[in-house]
Amino acid sequence: MINLLIAYDDNDVSLADYFEGSYNYIAGFSSQSNDITSYPMPGDECKESSVNECIAALAGQKFCFVGISHGNSDHLLTSTEAYVSVRNCYLFNQSVFYSLACHTASKLGVNLIANGCSTFVGYNNLAYATYEQFKDIYIRCETYALKEFLTTRTSLGDAFDMMIQNYTVEIKSMYDSNQILMAMELIHNRDSMNILGNKEIMQEDLHFQ
Repeated sequence: MINLLIAYDDNDVSLADYFEGSYNYIAGFSSQSNDITSYPMPGDECKESSVNECIAALAGQKFCFVGISHGNSDHLLTSTEAYVSVRNCYLFNQSVFYSLACHTASKLGVNLIANGCSTFVGYNNLAYATYEQFKDIYIRCETYALKEFLTTRTSLGDAFDMMIQNYTVEIKSMYDSNQILMAMELIHNRDSMNILGNKEIMQEDLHFQ
């Protein structure tokens, strides 16, 4: 079994629907696997204390953590507080951390890896999701590596490379349909994605009995 912790800020003033849509997509494909136990943490639980308690309840088991909210270089955060920061980085020892928040690869990801996190995937820049009609494409693109990692026997590094390739396919599709501005946003998002730490990790490395 794999522990999958998903924090998503469905209380956000501007992007609540997008964050909830991202959660629903991940919950959809992960629920099809008998090997994944999910622990959703919606907006009211996107607090440092709630995250700490959820991880503590796993009693030292490995896990995959997904953060779906706003972020900056140092934090995953809501409008009221940071729920992952340097203060609790040590709790993510041996975990896989997948962040959909802006900028978090630049410092937070580095701090997580320094504190024993196995692998971090996230943006080292601003992430764009401007065009509502293409919401599903943004979501599928940025979670592609997570889906491959959790549902197939693919290393996270290989899944990340496949994600980049998928971005390129979607970018060409946007250009071919004359959606130039959307294509430019996908190029930016693709080039802002980064992976840190152990690229060879497989989902079976997170299994617990």
